[in-house]
Amino acid sequence: MKNQTVFELAKRFLSSNSAEKGRKRFELLLGELEKRGGEPDSDYMKEAESKILREIFSRNRRRAKIRRFVISSLGYAASLFLIGLIFSVLYVGLKDSPPQPDWIVKTTETGNRAKIILSDGSMIRLNENSRLEFPEFFGPDERVVKLHGEAYFEVKTNPNMPFKVVSSEAEVRVLGTIFNVNTFKTPEVTVAEGRVSVRGSDTTNNVLLSKGQQVVIEENLMIVKEVNPDFFIGWHTRSLQFNSLPAEEVFKVLERAYGVTIKFTDDSNKVNCLITGRYEGERIETIIKGLKNILDFSYETDISTRTITLTIKKCING
Repeated sequence: MKNQTVFELAKRFLSSNSAEKGRKRFELLLGELEKRGGEPDSDYMKEAESKILREIFSRNRRRAKIRRFVISSLGYAASLFLIGLIFSVLYVGLKDSPPQPDWIVKTTETGNRAKIILSDGSMIRLNENSRLEFPEFFGPDERVVKLHGEAYFEVKTNPNMPFKVVSSEAEVRVLGTIFNVNTFKTPEVTVAEGRVSVRGSDTTNNVLLSKGQQVVIEENLMIVKEVNPDFFIGWHTRSLQFNSLPAEEVFKVLERAYGVTIKFTDDSNKVNCLITGRYEGERIETIIKGLKNILDFSYETDISTRTITLTIKKCING
């Protein structure tokens, strides 16, 4: 190989974008040639050039691997970041969302009643054969309970948290008041204090009730009337006062207040006796016996069916 060939090869190599380490090795090769003072044979030159090129290619491959590793690492890091971001959003969302309360179910059987104090301090008296569902604590927007049967409510006032009683027949909405809800047979809502809004489940109509008013829901009709609230919450208070009330109405009030059935035999006479009296916590047997001072009647009691059967003859005074 001519010296000119060697130097042209060196010039071409050194002018290229070769790796710095490769350039230094080629310079060492030229130095060795200079020391030898001669020109190496072509096989030696090819072997030397091949070693240098292999070194350069190996270096480039390592760099490519590093670049791929960096890119892969960045992709993996981005994935971890995205997953972390998703979990952070979920965590914050769950952290900021209020906890969901467990619901409590209270039921009563025949002859039993229950007193329930809700988390807001409202008091409920659950009548016999009834069921009440309520949360262990209320959310920030409203207070909701579910009723099947009959219950008396004393609701704590909170203008920012309406109180709802939901049944299959109606929805009662209040802010704070005293009222009675009965879903047995013909559903009815009676207000003792405050104001109550009632909406039937089969109608979009609302009625607003005040103290001494009652709504009776019959199919799609909502019938409002004036009543004595004591007659409809008497089952809870057992405080009854009659002011010249017809005898027939008195027995209806007793039937409701004491959870019994009062029937009249076919031999009973229609009477127009007016009854006045006040009873506080009396047993129904005591009241029935006391009425014998006003009415001439006989009666039988069936404890197993909670039924009182009357045979009325006449009014004693008139």
